[in-house]
Amino acid sequence: MQKSFAMAAMVAVTLAMSAAHGQTPPAEPPPGGPPPDDSRGERGALFVNPMGQAFRASPESRRAPILLWLAHADADHDGRISRDEFVNEAMAFFANDLDANHDHTVIPIESTEFRRLHAPETLNLDTAPVTVTPTRQHRESNNGIVGARPEVRSMSSVNGLSQLGPPQSRNGPPPQRRGRLRQDEVMLGAEVEPVMSCDRDFSRRIDAAEFQACAERRFVALDVNRDGYFELHESERARAMLEAYGD
Repeated sequence: MQKSFAMAAMVAVTLAMSAAHGQTPPAEPPPGGPPPDDSRGERGALFVNPMGQAFRASPESRRAPILLWLAHADADHDGRISRDEFVNEAMAFFANDLDANHDHTVIPIESTEFRRLHAPETLNLDTAPVTVTPTRQHRESNNGIVGARPEVRSMSSVNGLSQLGPPQSRNGPPPQRRGRLRQDEVMLGAEVEPVMSCDRDFSRRIDAAEFQACAERRFVALDVNRDGYFELHESERARAMLEAYGD
C-alpha cells in the first residue's frame, strides 16, 4: 500500500515538473513495443491493369506487382489470361469496386475516388512519351493498349527511379519510392484514366455493357499473337516490368 502511494506521488511530481517547464511527458509505449513508424507513408509497388484495377505489393516484396494481377485474373492457374478470364475480372471489378452506389453505372467521381483510395499515384502520373524502338511499334486504334517497347535497356526499378542500368536482382532491395511515377512503369495501356476512357458515347457515365465491350476490345489488343490468351511476354512493357525485378 505504501509502495503504491509512493509511486503515485512520484508520477504526480513528474507531471507537475513537466508542466512547469512547458513540456509534455513522453507517452508510454503500447504493449508489445512501439507502434510502427509509418510517418513516411510508404506504399508497396503498384500495378494498374488495363481496366484500371489496382494491385499493390507489400512494401517488402521483391516481386513485380504485375504478377499479382496475373495470379488474380488467371482463374485456372495455367500461367496466362484467357479472354473470358479477362472479361470476368473486369466485370467483377465494375460491380464490386467501381459501382460504389450500385446503380449499375460508373461516373467520374466514382472512378476518381477509387484511384484516390487505391492508387493515388496515378492522379499525378508523368505521361511524357517514352522512346520506343523503331523496329516494333504496335498501337491498336481506340483501344488504349500500347504494344511498343520503351527503349529503357533495362529499368533499374519499376515504380521507383527509372534509371537506365542492369535489371534489379530478385535478391536485391525492393524498388525505392519516388513522388511521381511514369505511366509506362505502372500501366500496360495508353490511357491515363483507363476506366472513364471506356465512355465511348461521351455521356460521362459507363454502364456494364459499355465496360464489357471495352474489356473485350482491350483484350484483343493485348492478345498480340491472336491465340485467345494473354501471356506477359506478349507485352513489351510487361517484360520490362518483370526484368526490372529479375522475374
